[in-house]
Amino acid sequence: MERFDRLDRKMEKQDSEKPVFTVGGEKLLDNQDLCFMVRLLQFSLQRYRVSGLLPCKRIRQKTYYLESDVKNFIRNHLKRSNGDK
Repeated sequence: MERFDRLDRKMEKQDSEKPVFTVGGEKLLDNQDLCFMVRLLQFSLQRYRVSGLLPCKRIRQKTYYLESDVKNFIRNHLKRSNGDK
């Protein structure tokens, strides 16, 4: 839960720093935003996208992630890495 709290704080901070794009009222995060927030390399994001673990949207040659997809990915990924079922 602490990790979710940190992620929420980072998302709130990001809101005040740069324009936010939305789809259907839901925030879109780009690669740079996501790498910074969850401390992943772009290569790792690409691997998760290609494997189908992290859904994404392509808009004008740029990759975006729905905020809800990112939260679901973190929940599921943490469950597997902690060995929870």
